[in-house]
Amino acid sequence: MSIRSVSKAIIISNNNILLNQCVRRDGSVYYALPGGGQHQYENMEKAVIREVREETGYQVRVVRLAGVVEEIEPDEVMRSQFPEYTHRIMHLFIVEIVGQATDELLEKDFEMDKCIWFPITELDKLPEFVPHGIKERLVDLIYSNSITYWETNE
Repeated sequence: MSIRSVSKAIIISNNNILLNQCVRRDGSVYYALPGGGQHQYENMEKAVIREVREETGYQVRVVRLAGVVEEIEPDEVMRSQFPEYTHRIMHLFIVEIVGQATDELLEKDFEMDKCIWFPITELDKLPEFVPHGIKERLVDLIYSNSITYWETNE
């Protein structure tokens, strides 16, 4: 059994949130928070800082842990095809930008097309947000001082 540890960043500026816009092979679009898998011997805060730099070009610092999500894929076919991605623990961090962005993206996330700034007040207009369940909690995660835990079975 393998459980993947993932760090995701919630980056807010001028009432906008930075998202990865991703495109599947069939052309459908979905959105995700910047971030990704933890490397061996890397703590979660360093993982989110590295991942944000790779995917967005921004240098950030962690403000606080906002939430933890356990995602378990119920589809047996997906589990057999992608076992390392079907049970994940995601640490969601509020981070802030501390420098200018570079135009150089070191490593795009899977199916990632580009990064976009999106109005927080219009999150409900996004066609799909992955993993499911985060979009509905983002405002609470941003403005609450407590840490939230939940699990999602897509």
